[in-house]
Order: sequence, then structure tokens, then C-alpha cells
Amino acid sequence: MEREEISFFSAGHRLKGFWYPPLGEAERAPAVVICHGFSGMIELQVVGIPEALSEAGYGALTFYCRGIGESEGPRGRVIPWEQADDIRNAITYVQTRDDVDPGRIGLFGNAWGCSVAVAAASLDHRAKALVGTVGIGDCERWLKSERPRWEWKKFLKRLEDDRVRRVLTGESEVVHPNEIHIPDHAASEARDRQWNEFIAKSGYKGYPLETASALLDFKPEEVVGRVSPGAVMFIHMGEDITVPVEESMMLYEKAREPKELVIFEGKQHYDTFKFTNPEVFGQIMDRAIDWYGQHLGGAR
Repeated sequence: MEREEISFFSAGHRLKGFWYPPLGEAERAPAVVICHGFSGMIELQVVGIPEALSEAGYGALTFYCRGIGESEGPRGRVIPWEQADDIRNAITYVQTRDDVDPGRIGLFGNAWGCSVAVAAASLDHRAKALVGTVGIGDCERWLKSERPRWEWKKFLKRLEDDRVRRVLTGESEVVHPNEIHIPDHAASEARDRQWNEFIAKSGYKGYPLETASALLDFKPEEVVGRVSPGAVMFIHMGEDITVPVEESMMLYEKAREPKELVIFEGKQHYDTFKFTNPEVFGQIMDRAIDWYGQHLGGAR
């Protein structure tokens, strides 16, 4: 499928992305900004999403947030509210395109991407509709759930020591992302290998512990109510052990209308990816495109 390599600026950093044009006869079509997950591996995590949206008549933008992938910025620095600002600047870029109706912009986010999309939409009502899969409502609760009590205490002490280090030296300890978000058994050796390859290709060794400190304070469920009047749909896998289904339930509970919660019973976190479960992925995209059709207007 045709795609255009693009770039735009956010906080002075040039961000790299790809534009998938809307297929159809509309002169100006609605568009969706796609928000990547915690690792930023858009070559893996969002495969099939922009293609499906483009075929349905929506323009679609995928991009690397600052410091990730091919975008500029401090390497591996993943700070949620900074990424939310990148998403807002992505909306601005999309609105400048001649093939886009600037009044019909949506967001799509998977897991971490769902959470930062909620944060962006809570501040920016240009986002008229949001679809988020396997999202996290409270990142402190999520990270704590991955660790035994004694490991959590050690983790907090490590973060406090790093806070002192940052104040005294201006530097944060860089760690493998798995030391922040601990992978479960569903994360195969292939996934870990992809992490390592992606980190090496992107020119950095990992993520700073400053990222973990920022995550403790990041609770999208506290701001999701501000997304309204924008429409929100949360989709989760019923047997997700990477991000428990209760996370999307809390986001849905605290969201305001219009809203919808969809749970795929018996499915797991990685069933949301096209390369893992094409059937479930297709059902997710059908739901998403229908939601955008209701709240952004028909694309074709």
C-alpha cells in the first residue's frame, strides 16, 4: 500500500512518521492518528492498523514519539505527558494536509498508546473519537501488579536513588525496558529479541529510570472524563495477563458519554496484533472503523 514518509516538529524535535492516504473519492477525508506502544516498535505493533483505516477511507498517521525510533530527542526518554504533547502536535500536522477534513480527527492507541492517547484527548478536543485497546488506567497500579511486595519496595528505593542522581549529576541510570515493565511468560524469546534489535537499531541502550518515575505519576483514568464530548471506545482481552482487563474497566467507568467497552473473552494481550491473531485483529478494526463512522462521519 502507498505510504508517504513525513516529518513534523514537537518541542523542537523533528519527529518521523508515515502517512497512509485515504482511499476513496472524498476530497477531504477524516483522519486517525495512531499512537504506538511502550516500546515504540511501530514496524511491529501497529502493522495492519493504518492499512485497514486507509482502505476504509480514513487518512492514517503513524509516527515515533520524541526520543524513539527515527525521531529526534533524548534517546529512549519515554515521558507520558511529553508523548501526549507529541500526539497533539501530530493532530496539528494532520490538520494541515489538503486531503484531510481538519474537523474530523480521531485517535487510535494500543496498550501504552491507548493511555497516552487518553491523556492527549483530555487536553485536546480536536480529537473527536478515540479507540484504545488493552489500555492502562493507572500506571503505578500496573507496575506494582507485576512485582512481589518486596521487589516493589526495592524498585521504589531504586527510583528514589535515581531521583537524587538526576538532581546531583543531571543523568539518569539507563536500563533495559524489561526492568521497568516486567514481561510475562506470554512475551516470547522472539519478543525479547525484537526489543534488543530495536534498541540497538535506534541508537540507545534502553530507557532511563526517569521514565519509571514518570509512570508512577501517570494515571489516565483520572483525566479520561475530560475527553468528553469526544467519544471513547475501550477494547480489552478477557484473559490479558500483561495488562489486566480491570484497567480498561476503570477507564470506561470514569469516562463520560459517549463511551463503549468491548471485551474479547478468552483472548490474551498479544491477540490484538495482526501477526499474532489476524481474526481478532480484524474484529477489532471492524469495531474501530464502525466507531469512527459514528463519531467522525462516514469516510467514503
